[in-house]
Amino acid sequence: RLRRVDFQEATVLWPLAISAFSLGCATLRAQVYSFLFFAVLLCLLELDSAGNRRWIAPWIAIVVLWTNLHGGVVIGIATLGVYWIERLARGKPHLHILGVIAASVAAMGVNPFGLAYYRFLWTALRMPRPQITEWYGIQVLSRGHQALFGLTLLILVALVLMRGWRAAPGALIVAAMAAGTVLHVRMVPFYAVAWAAYVPSFVAATPLERIVRLPFRSRFAATGICMFLTVLLVEVGLGVHAYDLVVPNDRFPVGAVQYLKEVKFRGNVMTHFEHGGYVSWWLYPAAKVSADSRYEVAFPPAIVDESFRFYEAGPDWRKILEEYPTDLALIPVHTPVAALMPGTQWNLVYTDRSFRIYARPGLRLPMCDASDRTFSAAFP
Repeated sequence: RLRRVDFQEATVLWPLAISAFSLGCATLRAQVYSFLFFAVLLCLLELDSAGNRRWIAPWIAIVVLWTNLHGGVVIGIATLGVYWIERLARGKPHLHILGVIAASVAAMGVNPFGLAYYRFLWTALRMPRPQITEWYGIQVLSRGHQALFGLTLLILVALVLMRGWRAAPGALIVAAMAAGTVLHVRMVPFYAVAWAAYVPSFVAATPLERIVRLPFRSRFAATGICMFLTVLLVEVGLGVHAYDLVVPNDRFPVGAVQYLKEVKFRGNVMTHFEHGGYVSWWLYPAAKVSADSRYEVAFPPAIVDESFRFYEAGPDWRKILEEYPTDLALIPVHTPVAALMPGTQWNLVYTDRSFRIYARPGLRLPMCDASDRTFSAAFP
């Protein structure tokens, strides 16, 4: 709205960005705060472009809040840097942005860990995460999402070429987010937000404007098309249960957790990186996990690496299992270690089509074979 984007451009182009943004909504996590604050920052930069500097003080307060909610605050600082480069290249006032960047970096120090937080962020940003798909490049996306990314990028490039880069303010921010997406697919939602914020405003006074407005020449026809598509998409969504917040057992240990609830288990559980959070959600404080997907935020990276080596049946997998006071090992059946656990003295106490639970020697729990059952749970 700050960019005076018309209804027609928004209706045609925003669905492309929304489809890309959906990749960031697979799980509810602290990264959602970063999506929000990034969008707020882009709004504040529009005020700055109009010569309004009253956004700076609220932004510093946002930095403090953002820092204490999610490490994605570094995306905000980087965006300010890109914005400064663009203003410098355009010959616009820019020195105040350098001051804002310095103040923002200082504001990040307002956190429970003080200056140690800077060292943590530096380590976290450079840490390799070969086991986490979203830290890979765009090649891990489906062909459909790769095509969607290519289409949005093509539209961006075409519009900038048509208008000229001086008439496309914000294009450098979108390009920076696109470059980030190529390197790490977890940047896709930020790219989608930037694309939605800037690209539709580039359509005006280009040949693409006529194409975009073509379906809207007849208001009656446009309304009919939109209503038909809305009903169709809702019907399809209901058919595939897209709106049910269901936790499937093939992705999360739904049945295993129900079993541990029923036997009133208390103790320590060896969990995979992807499943520790689900176990803690339902069983903490009775059950404590070895690792979960918070990675270095909550665990020493070496511990998480050990967990990966255990489930991948690395050379020291037996040592890792015995090194800690582990009572149960929750094993996804598709992991390499699943084939080796029967050769240990640990006892199988639970099994279904996706997960098994082994108890340490001496710990007695009732055996449950749920291989013929189907499990699913809902978010509370």
